[in-house]
Parts: sequence; C-alpha cells; structure tokens
Amino acid sequence: MYVDRTVQFIKNEMGLPWRREFDGHQRTPESSSAIILRHLVRMAEPQFGRTIAN
Repeated sequence: MYVDRTVQFIKNEMGLPWRREFDGHQRTPESSSAIILRHLVRMAEPQFGRTIAN
C-alpha cells in the first residue's frame, strides 16, 4: 500500500552500515526494528488489557 514507507527483510541488514531515509530521518536497521517492535507492543496492549513492560 505504501511502497515508499515499507521495510522488508530488516533483520537481514542488522549490523551492516545501511541507512535509509524515512520522514526526513536517517534510520539504521536497528532503529527501524525498534520502531516496528514498539508499534507491535502498542497494538498488543489492548489485547492483553494492560501495559507491556520494556
């Protein structure tokens, strides 16, 4: 749906000197993965009915 905002195979890029620009910010594979995980946690919290600790 949003091809220019899609990250694929991010785990394969971990540890490599790779950066991509999203919303005017340079993102590493690690920072992109963190954003994805935070989003998944926010989506899961209502399902569990509580805050999920870091």
